[in-house]
Amino acid sequence: MSQQKRPWEAEEDVLLKELVLQYTSNGDSKADAFRMAAKKLKRSEAACQTRWNAKLKEADQLNLEHVIQFLKTMTPIFLLEENNKLKAEQEGLKVKHHALAKKWENAALHMKEELALYEGVLKVINETK
Repeated sequence: MSQQKRPWEAEEDVLLKELVLQYTSNGDSKADAFRMAAKKLKRSEAACQTRWNAKLKEADQLNLEHVIQFLKTMTPIFLLEENNKLKAEQEGLKVKHHALAKKWENAALHMKEELALYEGVLKVINETK
């Protein structure tokens, strides 16, 4: 198959990026992704790898400046609201925990009473023999 050199189109970049991300997120190698992209784009594997490394790889990496900008949008009010929600959820879980602990305690007490009753019955049976 003869591949010709031609400029990369935006649609090809999108497809290449999608394939590489899909393959790597599934645990496959980038080489497999480049192989599949080469078939779909009718380009060589080397061309796909070069395009990824030269143009698309940088766009895929986490940019510290973007992270900082995102964190700046996180208002203290939002964080306080989230913290309050988590505290309320924690209190609810504590209440459920105490209720379950009490239920288990009552069940254990009931079992001890039942055991004492059966031991008494067994003692009477043994005495009658």
